[in-house]
Amino acid sequence: MSEGKVCVLDIDVQGVKQVKETDLNAYCVFIMPPSMEELECRLRDRGTESPESLQKRLDAAKEEIEYGKTPGNCDLVVVNTSVDKAYSSLREFVVRELLKDKVDGEFPGPSRARPTVYHAVGSFIYQAMRGGLVGWECTKVEK
Repeated sequence: MSEGKVCVLDIDVQGVKQVKETDLNAYCVFIMPPSMEELECRLRDRGTESPESLQKRLDAAKEEIEYGKTPGNCDLVVVNTSVDKAYSSLREFVVRELLKDKVDGEFPGPSRARPTVYHAVGSFIYQAMRGGLVGWECTKVEK
C-alpha cells in the first residue's frame, strides 16, 4: 500500500469480521445476487455443484446476504443484476474513494503507477464479478 496500490481481498463474512478487528482502515463492499432464486439458478447453470454442495452454498449465502444487508456492516452493497451495471457502481465507488485520498492534488505513490493501479483494480473487479464473486474487502490507499 505504501507504493500507492490498492489491496483487494476476496473473503467471507468471517474474514470481514477479522479484518474489521485490525487497525486497517478497510472498506467493505458486498456484491450480492438479485435474489436467492437467481443465485440458485446461476449456480445450477454452472454445473459444478452436487445437490449437497449447492444446498450448503445457498445456506451460507443466506447468512452472508443478511450480514451484507445489515446497516453499518458494509460501505457499499452492489446488487449484481447485470455485470456491467454492477461493475459501473463498484468502479464509481472505488474511484470516488481513491479521489478522497488525494494529497495535494496527487494520488499517493509514483504518478506513473496510478493508471496501472486503477486498471488493475478495475480488471480484477470485473473478472471477479463475472466469476460470481459474493463479497470482498478493499483497503484504502495510504496517504
